[in-house]
Amino acid sequence: MDLENLKRELNSPDWHVRGQAAGSLARSDNPDAFDLLVKLLEDESKYVRSRATKALGDLGDLRALEFIKLMMADEDMFVREAATAALVQSNSPQVIDVLLDILKQGDSNLHVVVIEALGRLRDPAVIEPLIQAMGHKNEDVRAVAIEALAELGADAVEPLLKLLTDENTNVRTGAAGILTRLGEKDLAMLILESYEGNDEAINKLIELKDERALEPLIKILNTSRDWGIRRKVAEALGKLGNKQSVEPLIESLNDEDPVVRRTVVLALGFLKDERAYEPLFKALADPDTDVRKNAARSLSAMGEGDMANAIIGVLAGESSAIEKLGYIKNPRAIVPLVRVLDLDDPRLRCRAVEALGRLRYGSSIEKIASMLKDNDVSVRTSAVEALGHMGGNEAVDHLIGALKDEDKNIREAAVRVLGHLGDPRGIEALVKSIGDRSLNVSMAAVKAIGSWKLFGRRKHRKLMEEEAAEQIKKDKPVQDKVENDAASSGEVKDKKKNKKKK
Repeated sequence: MDLENLKRELNSPDWHVRGQAAGSLARSDNPDAFDLLVKLLEDESKYVRSRATKALGDLGDLRALEFIKLMMADEDMFVREAATAALVQSNSPQVIDVLLDILKQGDSNLHVVVIEALGRLRDPAVIEPLIQAMGHKNEDVRAVAIEALAELGADAVEPLLKLLTDENTNVRTGAAGILTRLGEKDLAMLILESYEGNDEAINKLIELKDERALEPLIKILNTSRDWGIRRKVAEALGKLGNKQSVEPLIESLNDEDPVVRRTVVLALGFLKDERAYEPLFKALADPDTDVRKNAARSLSAMGEGDMANAIIGVLAGESSAIEKLGYIKNPRAIVPLVRVLDLDDPRLRCRAVEALGRLRYGSSIEKIASMLKDNDVSVRTSAVEALGHMGGNEAVDHLIGALKDEDKNIREAAVRVLGHLGDPRGIEALVKSIGDRSLNVSMAAVKAIGSWKLFGRRKHRKLMEEEAAEQIKKDKPVQDKVENDAASSGEVKDKKKNKKKK
């Protein structure tokens, strides 16, 4: 058709003629075809507008996308359908984005058209928007989304399985219907019934051992308000044996219901994953007795039975268990031992401090040092001894601080331990302790310094001797008084003994 005839038909008063002319433009080589078709999009006739919209899509011109997008909002359904077909036919990589932008608008009728278009694309990238559309408030939109997902076939199965645990009843039943059409009726029904609390369905899922059921089951565990369902699902996840269940099960150790927690710790024992060690050890302190016992069983199955049983004993306040933990070289022993430090019984606190000292983990040194302020002398003494086991700069600093303790026994123990450690930074403190108000402490300091000389620490030897001599000289009046008092006390005692003999 020549240009003059084409223009005449495009301006014809007959809408049918104008529409036919629009279709001819799509098949012509006319360079003005794009502009002429765009002009026809404003035609009063819906037939002409729909033919012009389709023709724009047939041109394959990327400029047409924006105009076709506008026609998706046309008042006439046939025009909107033509725009949908044009977008799909364009095969432009921008089509999905254009359709998704339209979905953000509030027109439900327009949403129906857009979702139909997304379904026709049969691209896995549209699955998520279609799934969201299944929860749409408009029934027509939901119905179209279901049909679109069904058209996607196998690609839609796994996302649809997840929807079987959606809180929206329409979404669940819609997903089950599509899965049935796609040949997944048995699995879909079992998951759906499991969500509704059917024990038999959950048992059958375990027997089925279909990993696709894993994510829906995890969602049931996280969202069900029925503790009985959560307990049964936790058991199922343990028996399924998939390591993807570990993290959700660990989170369920915080479940408000102790019956659920009892099952969760056993499920983690079935899975035997190293990520469960720490949470299971923490579960040994659960307020529920059976949770603690089950956690110990699971840890035993994972090769940590001795440790678990010892911790249970520690938390129960058993002195022998506290001592035993000090000989199990495992950093997990620190937390339960530290908890014992807060108990009222000083004997247990002593055992815990001693055990921490034997373990010799640097992370516990501050906790041990804090017990130097305990109101019980035996606990403070144990802390001094424990710091001696620990050694190192921090321990020495705390031991030097213990030389100021009000109790002479603590000071004497600190002197003895510092002498044993032989740290050069302890020299000055030991020398000062020669002038301690307690003769026992003073003598212990002299002995400690002497042991240093025997061990041949030559570079400090001269300094020690000079400082010690000066300190002894400075404090001699004090020492003489102590010795005279002691001698006088001895003479009085001897006289009393003689009088008794007479």
